[in-house]
Amino acid sequence: MSRFQVSLLLLSTLLFSGIRSIPPLCSPAEPWSVNGRDLVGQYKGRLLLLAFMPMRCESCALEFKKLNAIGMKLREIKVVVVAPQHETPEDVRRAAEDYRYVEIVQETAREPLWRWLDVTANDRLIFDSRTVVDLLVPDLPLTTKLLLPATTEATGDDREDDGDHEDGGDDEEELDEQVDEEFGHGA
Repeated sequence: MSRFQVSLLLLSTLLFSGIRSIPPLCSPAEPWSVNGRDLVGQYKGRLLLLAFMPMRCESCALEFKKLNAIGMKLREIKVVVVAPQHETPEDVRRAAEDYRYVEIVQETAREPLWRWLDVTANDRLIFDSRTVVDLLVPDLPLTTKLLLPATTEATGDDREDDGDHEDGGDDEEELDEQVDEEFGHGA
């Protein structure tokens, strides 16, 4: 089994708590774009985790931290958050600055992605290069932090942490502390 297939399997398992199928699982991805960009085509060959989220809500900060952790720990997965068109550019910009392992795009009136894909706040879609796996996961499981190291190990990601921000380093330690605080666990 390839690293890509293992990643898809483990990410699907990670998100399994609350799945509902919109179209049949593994149905071909329909063409669509955000701000003129074909996101599925752009990230062909990688897993694309597409999350539909408002920028500010009661649980948004924790959700963004979870998605940021996935983007940081599992580099073969591209995490993209689609903000609804009513969000302010300032809120979108601030979230993009705060969570640098998550790409944040905003739907427009010309490209109302939420309506096209029939999604609501906190829905997540996982695309691979050929298919789409539709998942509705209101909250990622609290075990996300515990499962990510095992997932990284299982995918053969044996990069050494050289202490710089790009490969974890201080950012990873800071995120671990933030997630520990949110989950109420000690380090």
